Amino acid sequence: MAPPGTKQVDVDEIIGHGLEYQGVTFASKPAALRQLLLVREIVANIEAEPGVIGLDVGSKYGDLSTMLAAHEIRCVRVDIEDRPSQGEFVLADGEALPLRDGSVDFVVLSHVMAHAPKIQAFMGEMARVLKPGAKIFILQSNRFGWWKFWGYYLRRNDRIYHWRTFDVWSLRRTLADHGLTVDFMFAPYYFYLHSKVSRLFYWLDRRLEHRVPNVVSTQWLVMGHKALLDEAVGARGTSPPPFARAVLTGFATLQAVGVKAMELALVRVLKRGAVDEQT
Repeated sequence: MAPPGTKQVDVDEIIGHGLEYQGVTFASKPAALRQLLLVREIVANIEAEPGVIGLDVGSKYGDLSTMLAAHEIRCVRVDIEDRPSQGEFVLADGEALPLRDGSVDFVVLSHVMAHAPKIQAFMGEMARVLKPGAKIFILQSNRFGWWKFWGYYLRRNDRIYHWRTFDVWSLRRTLADHGLTVDFMFAPYYFYLHSKVSRLFYWLDRRLEHRVPNVVSTQWLVMGHKALLDEAVGARGTSPPPFARAVLTGFATLQAVGVKAMELALVRVLKRGAVDEQT
């Protein structure tokens, strides 16, 4: 296992040793994977040097900051509620950060963009506090992925918790509107919920990393940066063409229904097996 301070985080090796890393205990292997993949990319792309500082906006708890501290990377939690945790914390709304312009080396938005009531103001603040060339790391569900399409568009219960959804085009456009450009974007896993209850699906998820097309992936792990003064920023269109949108909507519906049915069937089989064991 790579020691703290190195530029490598071997996710599979860490999880293979158990559900704990640098003082953080995870609820499951998929939960560990979700956070450790983010840690891996931050450690690989941020220099652990004095004065380097990042923000975990909408952090809830301080797990990410704790793990990054083990690699000598300083990351301050920012949230509208101060929950019990260790490390530095700023009580603030993401739409009005009490920080100077260009004072931050990286920002982390882990499933936060869909919760911001005013996304333009929110992303404007992220861009304002970032230094030119500074990084932004994002975990975000895909509108056309089976998970989000099922909850937000078919069952519609997901709307209780989220203000909006994103597709590849709208995410790139939202970033570009604030001088932020995408450096890389990939699908970190596909099933996730299935892999919480099945080793097979967890195994599949590890082999599907980077392999599921971004346009239909469950969610993305994104790294971008704030453009330099002389750097052009552009996005590949604001939305898919009408025909492509129709095809994507049809595919997303079939994907959501099929994969959700698989999830429900898997849970039913496991419950039945648990009952059989008890009797």
